[in-house]
Amino acid sequence: MRWLTVSMVVTGGVLAGCSVPGEAVDVPAPPAVRAVVVWSNSLCAKAKSVDELRGQANAAIEPAQAERYLDGITSSVDDLVADLKDVEPTRIASADGYVSGLVKALETIRPRLPASNDPAVSGLPEAQKVSKARQIAAVVAEIAPQVPLLASVAGGTPELDTAYDLAPGCDPVGPRAPARQSVVWADSMCATAKAVQGLPAAVPQVSADLLGSAELGMFISSGESRVKELSESVGKLAPIGVKAADEYRSRMQAALKDAAGKLPRDVGMRDFWSVPTDARKAEAGKVVEAYGLIRPTAAGLDLAVRTDAALGAAYDLAPRCTPAGASELPPARNGSDLGSCASGTCQVQVTGRAEVTIDGRLFVVTVRDGGVSVANGTAVTRMQSGSGSSSFGQTGGKTVRFRVLGLTATSTVLSISST
Repeated sequence: MRWLTVSMVVTGGVLAGCSVPGEAVDVPAPPAVRAVVVWSNSLCAKAKSVDELRGQANAAIEPAQAERYLDGITSSVDDLVADLKDVEPTRIASADGYVSGLVKALETIRPRLPASNDPAVSGLPEAQKVSKARQIAAVVAEIAPQVPLLASVAGGTPELDTAYDLAPGCDPVGPRAPARQSVVWADSMCATAKAVQGLPAAVPQVSADLLGSAELGMFISSGESRVKELSESVGKLAPIGVKAADEYRSRMQAALKDAAGKLPRDVGMRDFWSVPTDARKAEAGKVVEAYGLIRPTAAGLDLAVRTDAALGAAYDLAPRCTPAGASELPPARNGSDLGSCASGTCQVQVTGRAEVTIDGRLFVVTVRDGGVSVANGTAVTRMQSGSGSSSFGQTGGKTVRFRVLGLTATSTVLSISST
């Protein structure tokens, strides 16, 4: 816990239990609040994203990289602005002032950025593409470095200081609080448990055409990598010193290892195209069976951590954990009113499958197997994480962006904007 030094001056009598007039007194900083830990974790990620964009000014840019940068920089800035505007205010003046200041800085440079996927850019000679990319990167670099700025705001704000240091995605501005290790442990284990619970429980229903074959092949070939990623995540966590929690971790690690040995080897999606459909479905069934070996292991994390008061408290602060009685999804500003999206801006909850019309364009949103798919005509994107995003451009028209604010196995909260 951080301590604050306060100078107290007493007049007109004696203040019992305090220092003499004018003497510095150390008082503990306010305890961390979950909402502020979540805010800090989110803002640290966004500050790092801004600084990564700024870093392009000093990077060696090749012609191909230059074109990709020019095509995507405006969308990246627009996504950051939209994400920042979706951040729930903390009611802490310095924290909310930081967010509004960063939004203003990004919106200030926005008019000087190139249009996304501008045909004029692709037609430029290579040398001009590189020159243009460096010019635009210099514009983005006019924004002040955000990671140190955010750390400075946190370090100077008592209500934010402790929460910031506990947030897994932030680099502490002072000595590491003992509770940080427990918060990081709980946050990572919660993310793994939710990912395991969201693993597909059935072979996907696909069309009989080439697109269906590709989807089925992707499902099979991704099994090994998904389980390997989860196993690596658990393997990075050292025992936390709480018997029930460490036993939970060991069970999860063993289940992932066992399942990995039963999965078809990842040989790439294309290798499955020449395999008969029935054989592909049989392979996909093996993937589902392997997932089924892991899924039951994910239950009980909340009970395991609550065998220790300190770890239970850390669990309640961890951004990717869901404290008892709390909703797994953030509130959606427009509820489940999909009609509110017709104007081009909305924040809605979608369960299962839904059709959404934005600026006269029809999109089909499907929540399945712990992921969100968005389809528009022949274009389909899939977002697996609770913070994914995707964009659908239109020649001569607007770009529609979908951002995942929260995700469970069957429901999601989406922020949708059209620019």
